Amino acid sequence: MWKHLLALASIYPHILLASYDSNLHLLGLSIAQTGQRSDEWANSTDLICKPSESPFFSSSQNLVYKYDKFIPPTTLIPFRDGFYKSTCFANPIDNKPEEYCIFINPTINGGQGMVVVTPTELFEDSLNDGLKLSDDPPNPESLKVVPMPEKGGMGALAARNLRRGDPVQRTRPVALVAAAQPIWSTRLGRSIRRQAIDHLPLHTRAAIASLHGQGQTEDEFISSVIEANMFATKLFGDEATHFGALVLQGS
Repeated sequence: MWKHLLALASIYPHILLASYDSNLHLLGLSIAQTGQRSDEWANSTDLICKPSESPFFSSSQNLVYKYDKFIPPTTLIPFRDGFYKSTCFANPIDNKPEEYCIFINPTINGGQGMVVVTPTELFEDSLNDGLKLSDDPPNPESLKVVPMPEKGGMGALAARNLRRGDPVQRTRPVALVAAAQPIWSTRLGRSIRRQAIDHLPLHTRAAIASLHGQGQTEDEFISSVIEANMFATKLFGDEATHFGALVLQGS
């Protein structure tokens, strides 16, 4: 039975994520039925908010960030390019308060999803200027995995001659958060960052919960994780606003 389950996990990752409340009835479905339900789940925002009863993740009991807690559903408004617009807020300590919003696409990025915290106009302008987030980045096919019995298993080798600066792996961040804003050092700012991460799929939240961070509360911990693990970046077409990108895989 476990062999069948692992096979389904590699073919239909989104199905398993959405099946925690179904007592794993997927094992009794036909391939056609499974594919049909996969399409329905992939187009649903419910997978952002469901509680976890999955045997595939360890409990968050000993973690600061309870990634498997029940997250009350929020009103998600279809935006564009697969993103939904969620909570918006104004910076109360800014002389000219600008409204920031949480945008979520739960299915891109190889199923990891992506959350963006940014002013709506800036995000829309970047998309209009050519920012493409709806498709996963192409694989540069720089590495291949081969048997290495001398090392006790498999190993990675260069698939072609690589020169300095050639990409080895391309990946997208799971979170893009406008950086260098005084609000992030406030209680409200830390809460907003945690709320943004709460929008991501369960397995992504589990990975984030395992990153190094400090803090006694979820808000403090998530804000610390973002500060410690983010890379500086900018949105396409905008050179003024700095963002922090949280990436789960090295590149």
